[in-house]
Amino acid sequence: SPGAENETGNNASCVLRVTSDDSRSILMPGDIERVVERRLLQHNPEKLAANVLLAPHHGSLTSSSPAFVSAVNAELVIFSTGYLNRFGFPKAEVSQRYRAAATARLNTAEEGSIQIRIEAGRPLAISRYRQLQRFGVLPRKISTL
Repeated sequence: SPGAENETGNNASCVLRVTSDDSRSILMPGDIERVVERRLLQHNPEKLAANVLLAPHHGSLTSSSPAFVSAVNAELVIFSTGYLNRFGFPKAEVSQRYRAAATARLNTAEEGSIQIRIEAGRPLAISRYRQLQRFGVLPRKISTL
């Protein structure tokens, strides 16, 4: 977006939108914060709409503004977070924002890896690692002395 060349840190993240042949899309905004969300909303709001959104900045309070959530209007948001992460991501307020927008929510801390498959004429196919494994956590190798 215009002005992006002056950004540093999280706001220098690459924002990527992948669109399938049948016009469904996934938006991956990296770690952008509200200032970049506002810029995107001002310059390219129509390009933000997506079926699937990887939550900006893991669901922190610095991103996922109400206007951004509304413009993306995703069916599904994925929070890429670690189990019991020290930052408490995704923040409850942010998760609630997506819930209020009727967006389904998945969290990698709970689901493990998440795979989205888009096939023309078919609904999104979502595979979760935890669904594919018999146990919630893989057994660790126990070292012997």
